Amino acid sequence: MAQCRSKRSYKENIQPKTSNRPKKLRNWTNEGMIEAMKAVNEAGMGVNRAALEYGVPRTTLKDRISGVSFMERVWAIQPI
Repeated sequence: MAQCRSKRSYKENIQPKTSNRPKKLRNWTNEGMIEAMKAVNEAGMGVNRAALEYGVPRTTLKDRISGVSFMERVWAIQPI
């Protein structure tokens, strides 16, 4: 025999996901970013390797090297 399903809808059964874990905030320095940018531009180091070596986010380093601002990246705003 088939089991009866609850009369409650699927959405009512879903609990919102909560976490007590603190959010990961910026934990890198501007000096590290500058050094990583120098390593990429002057020494020819790859972006991924420089990001790992200097402890900076890869996407932020890539954006700063290419000149893409935060707003342009998020909303694809064309520069004037």
